Amino acid sequence: MAKPNYGSQGVLPSTNSVPEIAIHDSDVDQSNESLLQFTSFNQNDRNKLHPYSAFKRQSSVILASTGQKVRRSLSSISNGLSLTDSNSQDRDPLLYESPNYDFQDYWYNYVFLPLYQLYHNEIYRSVLKCSLAYLIASMGVYWTPFDEFLGSTDSKHVVATVAVYFHPTRSKGSMTQTLIYVIVSLTFSFSVSFGCRSISTIFFNVGEDEISYGIDLVVSSIALGIVAFSKQKVNKQTFNTACSLASISLVTCIVKEGSMNASVIPIQRLEATFQVVVIGCIISVAICYLVWPKSSIRALRKSLNDSYNIMSAALSVLGKRFLTDEKITAKDADIFKSLKENVKALVDNLEEAKYELRLYGREKEWLLFNELVESTIELTKHIQALRSSVEMQQHLLHDHIQTPANSEATSVTSLDSYSSEGDLRLSHSVENMTLLNQHDHSQVDAETSEQLFGLFVYYLSPSIKSFIFTLKDILSQVPFEKYRDDSPNKFADTTTLQISLSEAIKLFEAKQAESLEKLYSQDIFKATDNFLFKAEQEEITACCGNFASILGLYANELMEFLKLTETYEDARASRLSWPWLKIWRNSHPDGVKKNNNIPDRANTLRAAINDLQNHYGPHNKELAKTGTDKYTFELWKSLKVLRRTDFQFGLRVGLGAFCLSLFAYYPGTKEYFNNWRGEWALAIYCIMMNKSLGGTTMTVKWRILGTFLGSFTAYIIWIITNGNVYALAMTGFLISIPSFYIILFWKKNNPFGRFILLTYNLTALYSYSMIQKDTEDGNEGGDDPIVGEIAFHRFMAVSVGIIWALVMASVFLPNSARSRLKRGLITLWLRLGLIWNSDILDYDPLSLTLIGLKDEPGINSLLTECETLLKQAPIEFRLKGTFPVSTYSDILRSTSTIIDAFQNMNLMIKVDPILSPNEESLLKYTQEERYEVEQRIFLIFYMLASSLRLGFPLPAKPASIDHAKDRMLYKLSEVRRKISEQPDLSLSNTDFILMYSYILVASSITEQLDNIINHLVHLHLADGHLSEDMFQLV
Repeated sequence: MAKPNYGSQGVLPSTNSVPEIAIHDSDVDQSNESLLQFTSFNQNDRNKLHPYSAFKRQSSVILASTGQKVRRSLSSISNGLSLTDSNSQDRDPLLYESPNYDFQDYWYNYVFLPLYQLYHNEIYRSVLKCSLAYLIASMGVYWTPFDEFLGSTDSKHVVATVAVYFHPTRSKGSMTQTLIYVIVSLTFSFSVSFGCRSISTIFFNVGEDEISYGIDLVVSSIALGIVAFSKQKVNKQTFNTACSLASISLVTCIVKEGSMNASVIPIQRLEATFQVVVIGCIISVAICYLVWPKSSIRALRKSLNDSYNIMSAALSVLGKRFLTDEKITAKDADIFKSLKENVKALVDNLEEAKYELRLYGREKEWLLFNELVESTIELTKHIQALRSSVEMQQHLLHDHIQTPANSEATSVTSLDSYSSEGDLRLSHSVENMTLLNQHDHSQVDAETSEQLFGLFVYYLSPSIKSFIFTLKDILSQVPFEKYRDDSPNKFADTTTLQISLSEAIKLFEAKQAESLEKLYSQDIFKATDNFLFKAEQEEITACCGNFASILGLYANELMEFLKLTETYEDARASRLSWPWLKIWRNSHPDGVKKNNNIPDRANTLRAAINDLQNHYGPHNKELAKTGTDKYTFELWKSLKVLRRTDFQFGLRVGLGAFCLSLFAYYPGTKEYFNNWRGEWALAIYCIMMNKSLGGTTMTVKWRILGTFLGSFTAYIIWIITNGNVYALAMTGFLISIPSFYIILFWKKNNPFGRFILLTYNLTALYSYSMIQKDTEDGNEGGDDPIVGEIAFHRFMAVSVGIIWALVMASVFLPNSARSRLKRGLITLWLRLGLIWNSDILDYDPLSLTLIGLKDEPGINSLLTECETLLKQAPIEFRLKGTFPVSTYSDILRSTSTIIDAFQNMNLMIKVDPILSPNEESLLKYTQEERYEVEQRIFLIFYMLASSLRLGFPLPAKPASIDHAKDRMLYKLSEVRRKISEQPDLSLSNTDFILMYSYILVASSITEQLDNIINHLVHLHLADGHLSEDMFQLV
């Protein structure tokens, strides 16, 4: 596993060979002098090994703008973030020139400019698009020609309801995806409805009423349960929209028609329902594509741009914090939070762009975008690994170095111009750096961690700073920084960037190796008398070596990205093709890259379980089962599907729908069900049900409040205007504006806006359709609607559906978010312990191929579900008091950091999974210590899971890996000493990188496990004492 060495000179994009020019900056920052004090050094040594002194030493860089190689002191690494408007390139600069006349100036500043800004405001456009679609959809009731086109049915208001759920404020790719889901869901619902009603009608006409009703009840309940199960399984917002429309169709066509017209197949009802749903979809699709259309491709390009701009800022922060031994500040953390959010946006935009590009036949462009996003995500993982190195550095040094008085001012400048509401853009300016005379280096002594780190910084910082300077300049130019649809040739030309980056990597490797050679020639690395200091020395070495190594790996991955971008124009100009239409072919259009060097079965959870079983030896065999036990055991295994929460959720929805539907068929309640519009109670119940109790209850009060506001507003407007069509249409349009704003931009409780419009439709639009003689049952006044009764019936129907959903979620197979969160954490910790216990450095002895992290997708999905459950848990009713959200948030944060550490180690493995003979020798030499570290960490994970499961705090002194880790570090130090004594040994610094990464990951995991232990103690002892009930058998 050949890891690179890294050198000291930075190369900025250029292929010109030019003479070196010395530059002396005038703005020398004197405030950073003498920030760190090394007590055992004399004054000259203190200045020389001071991290800030090393930070100001000159190094060679090549300026991108001129191609000149210059000598420059890089005293700071500014991220240079500034705000830009993504639409600014399309604006006419003349619009911002102020006229000379006062009158014109007034109109410009207070009329024209605000209107212009409002027109380009994305929030305004999004809400207006939705309201426009809603207004057009409501014309299906209000406009006579449109009303006549839809025929005679009392479901015309569903056109507007479809426009609410299937709103047009989506990108073209997202709209295409949603449309596909809607087609699939409607095909399912109408096929089931037609088949069910055809069979039940036959039985009804031969006098078997009960069998006919039973068929309708069972089939509709099963179908609604399948829809709910599918919604939870797919778990996408676009698919949820399709499932809501499918539920409305099933309830209308089977339950309502089956109870009212059981003697005939409801062909007319099926046609009418299909027509109104399709018309609503057509309106939304048309508005989406014609009015301010959003391109998911453009959004993907912007996300890629933002990713590299944020990574540039992150590199600046990490480089400065590492070399100056400063903590990552809260504002620095905002950069990494933005990077994490941007990765999610990348994945979402990629999925939407997939549908848009493949619809247009640009298959090769889509495949290339897929690779670009995968490479970008890998780069963000490298950034996270660098952050872990910086955080581990602080942990190792125990924060002994005093932070300067003005460090807060200097440390937060990286985000002074950053705003989460704006678009991140990197400044293309080159920073002026300060200058400091270099000192001759000689033998010095280091007695503490801080002093040892200062020695490392003195030797390694010039190469790291210069390399980061080069990487930042490259990141500022890729991938779509200069791209325009009308000028495709302005896409970033990466040929020169690749050459420059390649040269920079070579220089980094050479100079880093040279610096390390000088460093390890110091006498302090040859002393053998102090075991603890040698272990501490090797741990500092591991931290610094790991940072430099990951920085080099980042550059190598960036090179792969640059090679991909070079082929973009060819992919974009390639011949159109639609291979996805050939559904009979078993292809993999997603273009997912697979590493053929790593066996697929070796990095699964099953492999980790087998490793655990092998630790116990061959005596641990399953007892042979004979007779009845064998069959009952197989039956028990086959019934495990009943324990799955998604299956239980589908069963819960189906059973609840069955119970509500009974009122539609029971003779004593049928009339009440139809008169009070019980079908909408049933539809709302199916729409709002969630897998967990907390997910169901978190929006209950907002849904009920929205229902009341919608029905009450419709009633008041009807009374005031006496049902005037123009007033109703305009009022509906005005109400839709705040409602759609709530739907689109409220992060929580957005169903509030949806239910306002839903009940407004059920009241105002339905009432006006009755005036146009579209009523089918003559209830609620018939052609002369009693609007107050209609409004009250709709409010009660929707409220009953909401309450029934709450009852079913609480009573039948309840799935509490609180208890599931605990089970999820327990399972996640056991899984992490099992994975670590199986040896993350396990390899195939024949091919020397490292297997890597086992079950990476499984732990990520578990963490995601736990994060979702944490949002739902506080909503559930709890007699014991307020749910400790902050404590569980801290526990999840530490667990997430542990997973990041796992993935950082896996990152080192995936880059080059083939071990070198020297690396294999080191692994074997430290095998005993690694085994002890694995067992102790597994034990702590096991204790954590047991503590949370039992509700009992851990022992005051749990297991520790410190001694085993120190012995491993001392062994590595001994190997390094033998290398210095025997020059003929072939081991090099790069052979230690894998072990260094392993040690840092183990230390990071242990630190976070200690944090979790403290949080569990606080969780269990929140009341100040343990309960006696815990120690009684009741």
